[in-house]
Amino acid sequence: MYIVAATHCEPDQNGDTIQPRQMRDDWWAIESYKEAEAFYSYLIEGPNLYSASICAVIKSTDYEGVE
Repeated sequence: MYIVAATHCEPDQNGDTIQPRQMRDDWWAIESYKEAEAFYSYLIEGPNLYSASICAVIKSTDYEGVE
């Protein structure tokens, strides 16, 4: 199980994209690394992306983790 996390930002009128109130965090649980990598690649090509990560689940009450 992998989590793909991303932060998107909306530029203000001056084009500044580093205002916390204009940022949105999202995450998606994805079964395989191959699918996570494909979705990550899709995200990084999109508009207004500030950051993105693929994370492995180590321990979770919701998902099977790695030991």
